Amino acid sequence: MNRGVGAVLLCAVALSCSAGAATKSLHERDRSAAGSSGRPEMAGEYIVALHGRDSSVIREAFGKFTVVEIKASASGNVFLVRIKNDPGPDEMSRAASRHPFIASVQRNTKLH
Repeated sequence: MNRGVGAVLLCAVALSCSAGAATKSLHERDRSAAGSSGRPEMAGEYIVALHGRDSSVIREAFGKFTVVEIKASASGNVFLVRIKNDPGPDEMSRAASRHPFIASVQRNTKLH
């Protein structure tokens, strides 16, 4: 085999291996930031479902974490809630469990 062709093939193989490693590390990083849904979670954003439609209970339950924004869904009892001082899903669940009008809370996930 010609040395020039061999060198080009060697470079091509080396580049494809390094590209594969970079892609793998990106996927591993995405998986490590993913929740149980397998999608990356959005820090500071939660989906909150209520028993009823009065969103004031959201500020009441999560106010200590500084509620920045509440957006209602079309159904009227599910809300996207943005929190400034995100305590994490476990603490949000504990705060929700102390309030009888909150049906569920989960961290929002990024849809690609």
